[in-house]
Amino acid sequence: MKHLIKKWTAALLMGISVLGTGGIFPVQASGTGYVNLGSVLQSSPAFRDAGKSLADEQSRLQKQFDKQSQGMGTAEKGVLQKKLNAELMQKQNSLFQPVQQKLKEAVKQAADAKKIDFVISGESVLYGGVDLTSDVQSIMKK
Repeated sequence: MKHLIKKWTAALLMGISVLGTGGIFPVQASGTGYVNLGSVLQSSPAFRDAGKSLADEQSRLQKQFDKQSQGMGTAEKGVLQKKLNAELMQKQNSLFQPVQQKLKEAVKQAADAKKIDFVISGESVLYGGVDLTSDVQSIMKK
């Protein structure tokens, strides 16, 4: 009976040690990557195009406001301004949402290629990690 308890204890300890280490074989930590988002976005043609389109829309809406608000009182101007700002925000979302999606996919693709499972903004990194910035820039330019 004592011998059986020792075997069970040994098996239990072995099981705990295997579970505690993630298995019999050591698991390689795939590490952390980082991306300098500002640099990626500045070099992205899609981001620049979206920014230009948004600036054009803002200019158009400003002209519309200037024309429509002539002769309006302060309260009426405020209502018109809110309406036009809402249009601008909607346009901004429609322009930048595809860019954001493309960026997310590019980061995932670059991370997968280097077997990185955790990516943070490069502005937060003080030391270490794998810089994925140039990889993401290349993917975004496709």
